Amino acid sequence: MDDLVKRLRMACVADCKCSIQEAASASERLSARIAELEKEKSDFHMQYRMKCDEETKRLELRIAALESGQPVEVRGEQWQLVPVNPGEKMIIAGDKFMESTSDLGNAWSAMLTASAQEMKKP
Repeated sequence: MDDLVKRLRMACVADCKCSIQEAASASERLSARIAELEKEKSDFHMQYRMKCDEETKRLELRIAALESGQPVEVRGEQWQLVPVNPGEKMIIAGDKFMESTSDLGNAWSAMLTASAQEMKKP
C-alpha cells in the first residue's frame, strides 16, 4: 500500500505540476480513504461472518433436533425424521391406536412418537 501511495504522489507531482505539499496532502487524503474502505470491507466481512455463524448454529440445532427424533418446523409444518419402514414398536403403537378410533392422522402421530422413543435407545 505504501508503494502505491508513493507512486501516486510522484504521478501527482509530474502530471499535475502541483507542489510537493499538494501532492503530500492528496496522498494523505488518499491514504485516509483507503483506510476507510479497508475498515468498511473488514466490517462487512465481520457482519457477514456473524450472519453465517448464526445461520449455521440455527441449522445445527435443527439437524440435532431431527436426529434426536424431535419435530422441527419447516415452512409452517412440523417435520421429523422417520424410518422408511415402521419398526415393531411403531406398528404396535399404530395397532393399539386404531382399535380405539379410525383417525389415521392421530395413528401416524402415535407411530412417530413410538419411533422417537426407539431412536433414543442406545
